[in-house]
Amino acid sequence: AFTTAVISFVMLIFCLSGCDKIEQAASEIVDLISGNSRVSKGLKYTLSPDGSYYTVSGIGSCKDLNIVIPEVYEGKPVKRIGERAFYGYYTISDVVIPDSVTDIGNYAFAYCYSLSRLTLGNSVANIGPNSFYCCYSLSELSIPDSVRSIGYTAFGGCINLSSVVIGRGVTGVGQYAFQGCEKLAEVINRSGLNIHEGSGYHQTNTILVIKENDTIGNDFYLEYAAMTVKEIDFLARRRSAAQS
Repeated sequence: AFTTAVISFVMLIFCLSGCDKIEQAASEIVDLISGNSRVSKGLKYTLSPDGSYYTVSGIGSCKDLNIVIPEVYEGKPVKRIGERAFYGYYTISDVVIPDSVTDIGNYAFAYCYSLSRLTLGNSVANIGPNSFYCCYSLSELSIPDSVRSIGYTAFGGCINLSSVVIGRGVTGVGQYAFQGCEKLAEVINRSGLNIHEGSGYHQTNTILVIKENDTIGNDFYLEYAAMTVKEIDFLARRRSAAQS
């Protein structure tokens, strides 16, 4: 009721002054009151076939270097980041994906060379193939527990990626998901996946895998990501200490 009253008042003022941008002004006030004023403006959206949600399908007229995806656009939830939505926008440095988003499409942020900070919302379930391919500046990655699958070469070519947290919900990791991550030194594995060393390619670094889940799961090979994997099973150590 308060928001409606404020909007009505502002619209009256603009009407009296002959302003022809009433709807835009009202929309901006709604964003300010709802705390949405920080989200990126000008992004391109596509309405789903059933009209129930929106997909971010492109950068549109947005000039932000720090991209903040909104949870809601024109009264409907934003659920997807579309295929190649931000492909090749090498100046983007920071991306925040909200809790409303469940799916990140193929090549969505590929070749965003300057992307150094990525925040994934707690509803993302699928990280598509090549979605963050060659994001050279990305150094740390935390995959939330909501994620079920990480696609083929999703983080391939992220040459400065050094630390990864794999959430508890991950059940599948595509081939070469971390191909070419030559600085990857630590993986905190909270999933039920059993992580093994890959073929090594030209790299000689050792990846420390800290296992925090003792459930039996599928095998996940760090193809082309390391020569060797050193695993520490925290749970096994805790059990051993408790028994002694």
